[in-house]
Formats: sequence, C-alpha cells, structure tokens
Amino acid sequence: MRAAIVLALALCACAGSTPAPQCAAYTPIAPGRPFLWRVTGPHGSLTIAATHQAAGQKDVPAAAWAELDRADMYVSEADENNDVAMEDMRELFFLPRGESLVKLLGDGDYSELRSHVSADDLNHMKPWVAMTLLASRTYPFPSHNISAVLLDRAKTGKKPIEFLDTWQDQAAYLDAAVTPAVLAKMIHNYPRLGCETATRVAAFRAGDDAVFANEIANEHQPIVTRINAWFAQLDGYVAQGRHAFVAIGIGHLVGPYGLLVQFAARGYKVERL
Repeated sequence: MRAAIVLALALCACAGSTPAPQCAAYTPIAPGRPFLWRVTGPHGSLTIAATHQAAGQKDVPAAAWAELDRADMYVSEADENNDVAMEDMRELFFLPRGESLVKLLGDGDYSELRSHVSADDLNHMKPWVAMTLLASRTYPFPSHNISAVLLDRAKTGKKPIEFLDTWQDQAAYLDAAVTPAVLAKMIHNYPRLGCETATRVAAFRAGDDAVFANEIANEHQPIVTRINAWFAQLDGYVAQGRHAFVAIGIGHLVGPYGLLVQFAARGYKVERL
C-alpha cells in the first residue's frame, strides 16, 4: 500500500496534514507483544511480521530484524520501489473516460471531499486514490514505512525477494474494495479520521490483536479472496522447504478470515514470537 500512497500523493497539491483533534487516550494491553509469528510446516517455515502503512522504522521489533537476517528469502505484498510508467499510472489511478467522482458520489459528498483535498483532476481519480489523499490530510504517514524499511534490509542482505501482488493485482483489489460507498463513509467520518488512525497505530505498536481481528465483515469481501490467493502462494513456499520472512498488513493476518487461522487449520504450528 505504501507505494500506492506515494504515487497518489505525487498527484496531489495537498498541504500538510490537518492537525488532529484532541483524541481519547488509548490504553495498551499488558503485556504487549510484537506482531510477529512463526508458522512451521513439515518441510519449511515462515516468519510473518505484520505491517501498517502509518507505522515506520522505529516500530519494527528487534526480533523481526534478526528473523529477517536469518531467513533464506523475503516475501511482501507488492514492490515498494517499482516505478510505474506514466501511461500505466493513468489507467491504475484514474476512472475510465466518461466516469467521475461527482457522478459516483453525488454533488454534496464530492463538494465535501473537495473541501479537504486540493488535487488536480480529483474528479477523475478512482475512489481508492481519493481515499488515500483524504487519509493523508488527517495523519502524518511516514514517507518510509515498515514495508519499505524491511524491503531495504532484504535488499542489503541480498535476499531473494518475491511479491504476492503485481501493481495490477494491487490496483484491481483496491478498485473492488474501495467502492464509492466506502469513500462516502470516510468523507462523512473525516473529523474523526485522525484520532482513529492514531488509535490504530498505538494498538499496532502494542500488539493488540483485538483492535484488528474483526475488521472483515464476511467471507464475500474482496480482501478474503486476496487472503486466500496469498495463502496458496505462502503455503507453496513452506511445501518447498523455504524459510521465508514475510511482511504483510495486519488486517490480512488476524481474525477469523486471516492467514494465521488458515495456517492453523492446515495443521501448521503457529506461534507468536
């Protein structure tokens, strides 16, 4: 997701993020544990580190660095540093000709979105791009997040690197997941977005599973199809006898539809490190 954010922000003439309102204090669980798991099968294993687009290098657990250095390959969602050609960017980021956000959202919601986001050609951006820009106005997302710094470490260590998604896969998922209705809900929730993101980052740092465990409402959501496809790829690495370090967003890992449950159901040993 970070690469998508960086490219989306490149399209935006936004000023800095809006100062967050006074937020209710988050009470961390005790004792907190990092979001780091080991999945062990008959032939290979995975060390899985959770990522969050609003968390940075300081939020990588020390144990994760050590596990990455020991691993024989690195696996992540999509190439954080992959350049996208301008002609491909338009197809990935903008609505098809004849469509517009004002048509999809209606005049009122689009006008409210426009009051928060000053971006050239906003009316023709896909809903997920507009949502990314809207979120960036409410919280100071790091320019180099967890996924990026872990990938840098893997490259420095000359690890074999594989990605679970192509850019096209990632854009197709976001197209399906972020509907106009999802964007409209976020627009209506704008005054609370900064506090909600701050709370989620605090919960991520505390290793609080409960905050993230029930975010997937049902098995028919696009994220479940994505998780299932990723499970097949990761299961293949274990079957091949690989010992991989995997960096994946926390929302794909925990809860009843998450990857960890799928590995446990397959009979693999899943342990929190």
